Amino acid sequence: MLETIRSFVFLNNEFGWLLELALCTAGWVILRFAVGEEPKWYRVLLEFILLHAVMCAGFLFCVALVFPKYSVTIPWGLLNGAIAYLYLRTFSTYRRPTRQLLWVAMFTSSLSIMPLGGLGSYLVSYLYAPGALATATRSAAYILMPLIALYLRRFSFDEYRAVPKSGMRMFSLGIFCVLVLYVVESQFMNADYSVMLALLTAYLCMLLMTCMAIQSMHTMCREQNALLELQAEKQRFLAEREMTQMAEDKLEDLRCIRHDLKNQYSYMQILLAESRYEELQQYFAKLSQNLPAQLNMIDCGNHTVNTVLNMELAKLRSDRITFEHQLVVPPVLPFPDEDVCAIITNLLDNAADECRRLLKEGRP
Repeated sequence: MLETIRSFVFLNNEFGWLLELALCTAGWVILRFAVGEEPKWYRVLLEFILLHAVMCAGFLFCVALVFPKYSVTIPWGLLNGAIAYLYLRTFSTYRRPTRQLLWVAMFTSSLSIMPLGGLGSYLVSYLYAPGALATATRSAAYILMPLIALYLRRFSFDEYRAVPKSGMRMFSLGIFCVLVLYVVESQFMNADYSVMLALLTAYLCMLLMTCMAIQSMHTMCREQNALLELQAEKQRFLAEREMTQMAEDKLEDLRCIRHDLKNQYSYMQILLAESRYEELQQYFAKLSQNLPAQLNMIDCGNHTVNTVLNMELAKLRSDRITFEHQLVVPPVLPFPDEDVCAIITNLLDNAADECRRLLKEGRP
């Protein structure tokens, strides 16, 4: 194993891999910090040094495992993705869906960039001459790694409540396609430069497709979020309109009650003047039993919860369902109004459906 590593590193003067791994490491470190996050410079440097050391150890392990009999590209590409996943999972502040989506996009891009460097180096050696120029060409391709990372970190999905799982499946398919290209490339190691040029074009297309896919997913999430906000706004508008109608009905009830109270006060004054106290007491008892229940409104301290509960209360009363409550809610909740409305409405609707079923069966 040590002889294999020594042969690769020293005898072939393959020191360009250190720069390539440094650029690869820089890409993952850039992706790890979310937009708006301001880490200390020494923390960034420390993470870069540690991750680069792990990357170098992993790369040399792959070299010792398969070189020179097989290509290092496939095992190193997979190991590179695994190391980067553990790094992001340990240190990244992204939510899990965002972290996974950015990782799989970056992983697909890295799998496309690695053979771009190798094929570019091969074409330079084939068309011009092997040597430092070919090595520089291969290393130059890895500059795309930090550039792609800067591009991907623009699309943070943390602001969206749901990230489509279809995006993960799409990028997983992209990884599979790149690995298939790896296998195809291994079958044409000594092919004409035109075949290598076609493979290089295929890898470049996969890289561009990955960049466009992440942008399309971000646009789709943004439009979906805007649609949900419009639906929630419509639901709030309908709820406010229904509450306005309920308030108008209550006002009309109050006018009727005010008119009735005048007549009742006159009658009670007559009973009181004639000292008919027993009849007056019976009249009071009758009034207490006939108080209009629809005037009882729920006020728990939160406007949104009040709106939903009062609408549901009106429905329950029309179905002769008793609704007892004891609520104290802060004026502002750390949740979207549409979520609060959906949860409370579903809970009360399910409870009401069960009560209606019991009443239909004649059970109390």
